[in-house]
Amino acid sequence: MSTELPSTLQLVDAPELAALHVLEAALAIAERALIAAHPELEEGLYLERPVRLSTEAWLADAIAVHISGLETALFRYRIQLRARGLLSTNS
Repeated sequence: MSTELPSTLQLVDAPELAALHVLEAALAIAERALIAAHPELEEGLYLERPVRLSTEAWLADAIAVHISGLETALFRYRIQLRARGLLSTNS
């Protein structure tokens, strides 16, 4: 996630950055909240030993997988914006 807010000039060139920044923050907090609610999902913990996940934990894991996919797509989108010169390498 980019922690730096998009600048006014960046928003003029790519106004979608405002919504994407908010989305990135929401995805990050959603992932952390799901792990806090279901600590058994912590990175690979349930892969080390057999654990029977509750329905809620299984669904939380599915959401986390989708979050990861969205974060990857957002990262790639930013790469394309950088390639077009709309973002600096710090963003």
